[in-house]
Amino acid sequence: MAELTDIMAWSATDIDALRYEQARDALLVVVNALEDAEVPLEELMKLWETGELLASACDALLTRARERIESAEPSAG
Repeated sequence: MAELTDIMAWSATDIDALRYEQARDALLVVVNALEDAEVPLEELMKLWETGELLASACDALLTRARERIESAEPSAG
């Protein structure tokens, strides 16, 4: 699992390149840091923004997987 300092250095492009499991695990690291944080507001905002990017990446990956499954299912009727 990635360390928080590594995750915070990721760009949006880095996050978009992650597999679902990587993005999910990184999001958990960020959420735990937000819950435990006694850090300056500036860092909290960066954590939140990174979490939003990771959550969006997870959602997009799950949507693509769902679409692939649905397209592979035989049509009803």
